[in-house]
Amino acid sequence: MKTLEESCQSLYCQKSFLIADNGNLISQVERVGLHLQSLENRLLISEGTRVNQEDKDPFQHDEQLKCPLRACKDEHDNHESSFKSQISYLGNQIHFVREENKIIKEELEETQYKFLQSDIDRFIFEQCLTDLNEKCLFLLEQCQKYMEESKRVENLFLEFKEEWTSREKGLASLSDCNEKLLDGLHVMLANDTKKVYESSDNASDNMLHLILNKIADLQASILVSKDETSTIQEIFFLQTKNHELLELNEQLWKDLDSSRQHEEMLNIELEFLYGRLSDLQDTGHAYDSEILKLLEEHEFLSQTLYEFRERNSALEIENTTILENAMTQEHLSLIFSNSNAEKLWKLSG
Repeated sequence: MKTLEESCQSLYCQKSFLIADNGNLISQVERVGLHLQSLENRLLISEGTRVNQEDKDPFQHDEQLKCPLRACKDEHDNHESSFKSQISYLGNQIHFVREENKIIKEELEETQYKFLQSDIDRFIFEQCLTDLNEKCLFLLEQCQKYMEESKRVENLFLEFKEEWTSREKGLASLSDCNEKLLDGLHVMLANDTKKVYESSDNASDNMLHLILNKIADLQASILVSKDETSTIQEIFFLQTKNHELLELNEQLWKDLDSSRQHEEMLNIELEFLYGRLSDLQDTGHAYDSEILKLLEEHEFLSQTLYEFRERNSALEIENTTILENAMTQEHLSLIFSNSNAEKLWKLSG
């Protein structure tokens, strides 16, 4: 990605250089054209002056001198037109490359943003997965403890249940004994009231003591039954809590699987983005090759301009020579004209 950014930056620098250089080339061509136009105007003025002052032979000589100059000017115009066409084509190519690079830059920025967002999402999900794993391990340990506790409580529950059954049987037998005792008391009271009164003191004490012992046993059994009931309720509560923990653990495993699936989707998207980035890098290399071609073409145009300047210098030298010859002929024409006028004056005199 860094290489692609450097390539794009280099591409923009090269385009700026090409645009500036092309502007300079166009300005130089315009200056050369103006200079040639100035030379042509000077030559036309000189020719007009000679036409008014020279005879037929000097005029024909000037026409012969003017033909090569016109041919050179036509050739110069053709070169200038071709050069401007090449400059226009190069400008269009640079504009096209600029637009393509703008699109590549936007796609690169979008890809970088997606990479950054994907990295952030991936980091967040990795943290979530780490937290979930730690929480799952903790819950597994807690579930293991609760399961062990649940097994222990179930064993206790079975023991208490057996003991409760035996105590219920004992209570039933005590109830039967109490009923039989009451029946016996009623029979004893009904059969022999006198005997009961005679031995009432001793029998009453014994009977009262027996009844009190039975009542104490019943109260103790009731207290034990209450404790056992409380223990059974606690066991049921622990079983319910254990069931809730198992459901929570199952939900956590489902969340963990969902997070892993989302992570796989993120990995697939990252692979797609890496492929897209590779395509953009290949496109950047292709545009680098195109820029190299444009630079070579620009170098060729610069060489053509240099040769054009050299030819222009040669034309200027040739024009200077022609002007010097024209001035010499003009001077000779004036001398001949003065001499002819002097001869005519002498002849007329």
